[in-house]
Amino acid sequence: MKLPRIMLAAPASGSGKTLVTCGILQALVNRGLKTASFKCGPDYIDPMFHGRVIGTRSGNLDTFFTEPSVTRWLFARAAREADISVAEGVMGYYDGLAGISTRASSADVAGTLQIPVVLIEMIPFLKGKLEVSPYAEQGSAQVGLNAVPILKRKNACLMANHGVVAVGESISAAYTNSVYVEDTARIYHMALQSGNPAVIPGYEEL
Repeated sequence: MKLPRIMLAAPASGSGKTLVTCGILQALVNRGLKTASFKCGPDYIDPMFHGRVIGTRSGNLDTFFTEPSVTRWLFARAAREADISVAEGVMGYYDGLAGISTRASSADVAGTLQIPVVLIEMIPFLKGKLEVSPYAEQGSAQVGLNAVPILKRKNACLMANHGVVAVGESISAAYTNSVYVEDTARIYHMALQSGNPAVIPGYEEL
């Protein structure tokens, strides 16, 4: 398919996909581009936000309810008159059926339609690039002491040979930050298996 298209996805839910998608849709409309928008999965709420921005209906792309050929046909039918199409992912990039399969995930849709994907990372939540503390002997107080200076500046720290420690205003917030680190690392690692993921210049540290 020679149809200009892009997908906005993220490692996990609650990462601002809809906010970023609507912002990009508005920017494209402001530039006078005829824009088509889509949402992965059967969600009907996010497409309503899309439609409010672009002034027309937003479509759904669901590889659970439709075969790959049908999914491609539905996309092409809606996108053929557009200058560019923007698809918003669902949940985490690889989150599929029952959370144990990649089927019907954003990754599945992207593969079916061969859509370039922009991953919305969790860097804003972590206050910038994740830092690594110096190595210290396992079980020693120095492990924690090495992490403290970083945790005064960041919400999370990768401790050399000891894993991740995260902080937050509550236990729930700290847990969320640690999940963001794990999910982002997982997405990046899986992306490495299929190629060399490129970080958009200027977005390495926010």
